[in-house]
Amino acid sequence: MKNENYIIEVENLTYFYPDKTPAIKNVSFNVRKGESIGLIGPNGAGKSTLFLLLMGFLKPQSGTIRIFNQELNKKSKKEIRKRIGMVFQDPNDQLFSPSLWEDVAFGPFNLGYNKEEIAKRVNKALNITDLERYTDKAPHHLSFGEKKRAALATILSMDPEILLLDEPFSNLDPDSYIHLREIILKYKKANLTLIIATHDVDVLPDLVDSCILMNNGQIIRKGELHDILTNHTLLKTHKMRMPVLGQLFFNLKIHNIINTEMFPVTLTEAEKFIESLLKSKDNTRKMSNC
Repeated sequence: MKNENYIIEVENLTYFYPDKTPAIKNVSFNVRKGESIGLIGPNGAGKSTLFLLLMGFLKPQSGTIRIFNQELNKKSKKEIRKRIGMVFQDPNDQLFSPSLWEDVAFGPFNLGYNKEEIAKRVNKALNITDLERYTDKAPHHLSFGEKKRAALATILSMDPEILLLDEPFSNLDPDSYIHLREIILKYKKANLTLIIATHDVDVLPDLVDSCILMNNGQIIRKGELHDILTNHTLLKTHKMRMPVLGQLFFNLKIHNIINTEMFPVTLTEAEKFIESLLKSKDNTRKMSNC
């Protein structure tokens, strides 16, 4: 049954690999318009397979997917794909044309836009990803970080309402990481619906508001960012860990150095927590001297 509040609705989704190995097992979840979600889980949890199902690249054995209040099927997937884009983990899977401009223009061209609109969209996407100077360059001559941004540009040129990012920060150097993160953060603030699939929980704070934890092809839990990423027992049980900052404060609590139930997972949160802690200790010291 369709629900106007959701932009994605998945119900009882099941998918088997060709060798009959279960990859997605009776998965159900909903996504609201403008929601930003971290899809987390260890390698082999089913994250990438779930993305391919949402794009209609794979057909489930059972269950339904509704996107933009349309059931995803052979008849509707072409229209749905005009409004949803996926950036693959390996950018080489998305870059195949002689020049970067042609790669970024490929999507708008296939959507039927005229030359002027295609040029406008390509230039905008290249500007956003800071790749304008590489317009005529062969994509395979770009650095890996540039390829990551180029793959994103090929999707942004279609102006998607939903953006699926599969391990967007894997194998990036610090500068490329920062650059790509700023682009994603910009789209989050613009209320684009984002789902970031990753096993690296340190990249998620600030970029997402909620998380879906997957393991063995199943959804273990969906909840607010902090509820998932500071639940040490839950994460450890499913072969994951807390973000480094959260783990640091968790360890301090275990050793009775601090007393808190809320573990910071971003630098801003950590700074505020430490400032509050220092003020509290300073006030205690002043009172003891009275």
